[in-house]
Amino acid sequence: MLDSGGFAVVFDMGDGYKSLCENMGGVYLDGETLRFNPFANITDIDQSAERVRDQLSVMASPNGNLDEVHEGLLLQAVRASWLAKKKQARIDDVVDFLKNARDNDQYVESPTIRSRLDEMIVLLDQYTANGTYGRYFNIFSLMSRPCGMTQKWWCWSWADWKTVRHCWLR
Repeated sequence: MLDSGGFAVVFDMGDGYKSLCENMGGVYLDGETLRFNPFANITDIDQSAERVRDQLSVMASPNGNLDEVHEGLLLQAVRASWLAKKKQARIDDVVDFLKNARDNDQYVESPTIRSRLDEMIVLLDQYTANGTYGRYFNIFSLMSRPCGMTQKWWCWSWADWKTVRHCWLR
């Protein structure tokens, strides 16, 4: 199939296909190698900022408890982070922006805004470098090894996905 230009995707329940996948030049993904940085593939922040904001909103509050003020502040943080660091931006940069905004004189007379900033800082902290899930989300690249949709051979190991699945689907 691969020789004729096709694609192969294998859902592996252990490491049985790991060696074959790597020997064939494929990408082997498991709970230890899969990483996600929402900024990694952005080329135009104007087209992507709302999508990244929405991803971070769901990560911060899977039950949808953020209001439009939270989302507006988060959008500012996303745009500022990308404008400062482009594809090297990380969730840490978003949280740093929120902390700086909270401490800025602009919101000194706005306790409600400062409270919302504090809430988002707390909610996103688990995805920062020192947070519980930081190793999955707070990295420079999209994945820990280069791969893309042009790849012909993918193998997904489901053996150790409990931790990853918990932080993505909670």
